[in-house]
Amino acid sequence: MLKNEAKDHSRERIFTLARTFWGWIWQVLQAHTSCREVVRQVQALFALHEAGEVDQATGAYCQARRKLPHTALLGLFQASASSAQKAAGKLLGKQALLGGRSIQVIDCSGARLCDTAENRAAFPPSKSLAAGAGFPLHAYRRALLPLQWRASGPSHRLAFKE
Repeated sequence: MLKNEAKDHSRERIFTLARTFWGWIWQVLQAHTSCREVVRQVQALFALHEAGEVDQATGAYCQARRKLPHTALLGLFQASASSAQKAAGKLLGKQALLGGRSIQVIDCSGARLCDTAENRAAFPPSKSLAAGAGFPLHAYRRALLPLQWRASGPSHRLAFKE
């Protein structure tokens, strides 16, 4: 499913398409993990397999991550959801999942913004913080994957909605 598009990731480099994808997944699953930590994991992998040294700079990984093909990521997420639904169907048979209610997968990612007057006005800090503390935070909230389980089997669709 991960195929090279427009020659991105086409040369054999440290951060191949597959290695970049799995590094990104690892980074997402490890809360608050920096790109440097991903590079350290790749350095450890190369050392384990005696595959040479990997530079500690993060630029190559960040550039490779930026070039991950959006269409391939969507396809991988859809395949993961489909696989999970098939596994749930085998476990549950034709019973309704959660009483037939739909399941929503929500992305509540966020980004810390530069501490400027404009950003503070547009994205005020939490009221639980002391005045002047913290950085402005832009929270992205999207419904990613509405799932509905029916007696006939799973129905799902991947959509990004604000």
